[in-house]
Amino acid sequence: MARSEGAQITVAVVDDEQNMHVYLSDVLKSSGQFDLVGCYRSGEEALAELPRVRPQVVLMDIRMPGMSGIECTRRLKARIPGVKVIVLTGVREDRLVSESVDAGVDGFLYKPCSLADCQRAIREALEGGSPFSADANRVVVEELLRFHQENQAAKTLTSQERRTLDWV
Repeated sequence: MARSEGAQITVAVVDDEQNMHVYLSDVLKSSGQFDLVGCYRSGEEALAELPRVRPQVVLMDIRMPGMSGIECTRRLKARIPGVKVIVLTGVREDRLVSESVDAGVDGFLYKPCSLADCQRAIREALEGGSPFSADANRVVVEELLRFHQENQAAKTLTSQERRTLDWV
């Protein structure tokens, strides 16, 4: 989903809070670099419309009535290959960062998000980066370290111990 020089970046918002739609609309319009192509109040509504609209970037809340933003992301990524999804949530739970990464998010920011941070995150995700807030990044790094340590511990097992572990 490359964009030509000067073309606006198409963005959609999935959040059940109307005030977030208004705020993000203002954030996006203020720079002149973004085109807000839709605001959706649920994952179900987003999945019904986004494949038709095909935004380049989706700003996704996690907790919404019905389908979560995590499940919506998982399904959206399967339906629109190449779409970038950035979680924008006020919920600070480490497990939600992990679940979001497992679902394929490209970025993870906490509300409130400044105008500059939100715009930067959209551009960064579109350019192939991973815009994560410092707290969310900490969770990802801790999980990678834990995974690495577990793999290192597994290397010291005897072949019989590894077979037993595989069986378990």
